[in-house]
Amino acid sequence: MALFREVTPLVEPLSLDEAFLDASQQADEHGGPYSLARYLKAQVKERTGLTLSVGVAANKLVAKVASDRGKPDGLVLVPEGGEAEFLAPLKTRALWGVGPKAEMALSAAGFQTIGQIAAAEPARLETALGSRGRWLYALARGLDDSRVSTEHQRKSVGAENTFPRDLTDGPALRAELDRIAQSVARRLERSGFRARTIVLKLRYANFHTITRQSSQPLPTDDSGEVMAAATALLDSAAKPGDLFRLIGIHATNLVTGEPRQMELWVQMREAARETRL
Repeated sequence: MALFREVTPLVEPLSLDEAFLDASQQADEHGGPYSLARYLKAQVKERTGLTLSVGVAANKLVAKVASDRGKPDGLVLVPEGGEAEFLAPLKTRALWGVGPKAEMALSAAGFQTIGQIAAAEPARLETALGSRGRWLYALARGLDDSRVSTEHQRKSVGAENTFPRDLTDGPALRAELDRIAQSVARRLERSGFRARTIVLKLRYANFHTITRQSSQPLPTDDSGEVMAAATALLDSAAKPGDLFRLIGIHATNLVTGEPRQMELWVQMREAARETRL
């Protein structure tokens, strides 16, 4: 984070390993957005040895998608005015805010690409997705006026359980994961918070403890979305023969206020750091 704050004070941490930057006022002094992105990539590599994937665009939504297209060590620039054209051929799942459930609903309604969403009648999208339909219609056209927010909640909501006997990755462990996800979602709802980041905690039989985390496209207090994120993290972490003593889920980077608000501009990852400008 310190490197990014050397470039701009407008740094929005999204999680421990992600952040969003607004460097629009600093780009010219670095020779333009593309040169600034190359500078950041070089500095991250020099200082940390890590790679940086950069998406450059006029708004946060498109920059995020562009960075995803450039993983793990790319640099994708979307010219201003070319947002809709860039998004159009991509699958609907590439759009931030479209998770597995929304993707299925869109597919059932005949939408396979972002361009098809952009060309649809908003009323048809509302039929498929309810009130989120018009919001997705705007995003599919590359419209996003959300700003970088430098203020963040430092609280978290979580639950975990230590087992009376070690468990392998099987039905019993997955059932406990689901129970914990529902508990965390209930606590989020009661507290009035929504989480940007879901953290999975695992303790092995030898007491070695790890955490894995993922950022949500939109803040959530939905048990299904919490469970989906935790399941994906467990899928990537668990190996055949592993024995687990404890499992937990923690929801972090909490926000209050209106649900489902899009907030992103630049993203950095620890393992393959990604920045959106």
